[in-house]
Amino acid sequence: MKNSGSPEKAEKVRILQLISDLDIGGTEIVLKSLVERLDKDRFDVIVCSIKPIGQIGRDLQSEGFKVVSLGIESKMMFPFALLRLASLVRNERISIIQSYLFPDNVLSRFVRLFVPVKVINGKRDTDAYKSAVRVFIDNITSGLAQVTVSNSKAGMDELTKRGVDKRKVRFIPSGIDISLYSSRRDYRKLSEDSDVSIGVVAKLRMQKGHTYLFRALRQVINTYPHAKLYVVGDGPLRDQLFKEANELGINNNVSFMGDRKDVPDLLAHFDLFVLPSLWEGTPRALLEAMAAGVPIIATGVDGNSEVIEDGRNGLLVKPKDPALLESAIMRAIKSEILRKGIGISAQKDVINNYSLGKMVKTYESLYDELV
Repeated sequence: MKNSGSPEKAEKVRILQLISDLDIGGTEIVLKSLVERLDKDRFDVIVCSIKPIGQIGRDLQSEGFKVVSLGIESKMMFPFALLRLASLVRNERISIIQSYLFPDNVLSRFVRLFVPVKVINGKRDTDAYKSAVRVFIDNITSGLAQVTVSNSKAGMDELTKRGVDKRKVRFIPSGIDISLYSSRRDYRKLSEDSDVSIGVVAKLRMQKGHTYLFRALRQVINTYPHAKLYVVGDGPLRDQLFKEANELGINNNVSFMGDRKDVPDLLAHFDLFVLPSLWEGTPRALLEAMAAGVPIIATGVDGNSEVIEDGRNGLLVKPKDPALLESAIMRAIKSEILRKGIGISAQKDVINNYSLGKMVKTYESLYDELV
């Protein structure tokens, strides 16, 4: 006899989103966007920060999500982190751990030795400039993860060249909420008397190449003395970059804005967006600028060159070359036709290829596959 009652509701998949810290940053914002939009009828999510909870974590807590910290502030405390994570996974009956960056990737791999759990690792950049020790540790432990997700094809290629099984590597581009960004933009004519607004959104660390942008700006202001560079973001090089701006004599043309939660609004006021990175995965800031239709100048490295096609939806230059960067900035300033063309093309590309909805559904399919 068939049961006439309603079918039992399937048990939710319990997922732990693990990351090194929850301060404001591109990867952290991707995590937040994913957590907010996962199907709540199918997935139960806990967010865990290895370090004390930062601003992104507090924002998620205010939205009603469970956010916890392992309370680790030193590499020497790694064994304690491992034990605390194992206990958390066991007590919360976690089915899948998803991690993003090197420290949380390694931690998630080792925890599988203590508790039965599926692991999704992340690859958010390439191996350029990484220490040999870090690459070695990554290589010998990567097989403990069921899947590694790269947000760039360059990262995916590195994984397979290392010997990671192709069946365990996935390419899932980062996605952004297009609706947050202005769909209308004034590509105004700029003269030597114009207050040219140039923006860079990136953590203040060596990878992002701010120093080369500063040197380029020193030359730009010879022609456009009222040009202003808005540096959005914070990081370990903050004091050094302050000092460098003073030494170059550009301190009056540079505004350090720190971490900001209103990046979409800021982008609407930039005439140009510059990302002078030395290496990248697929940087969220680049996608945000594209969504806002801001004309982009970026270095032609890794994920940048996957997103930007030189002359069509942005301008690409070699990294570590202030003269080439200055030339590209000057070229863009002088031509509103060029700025409008690359800005509109970039906006169309991000709408078609980097939607947040598509990213979320791809991850949901991956979770279903693993369980």
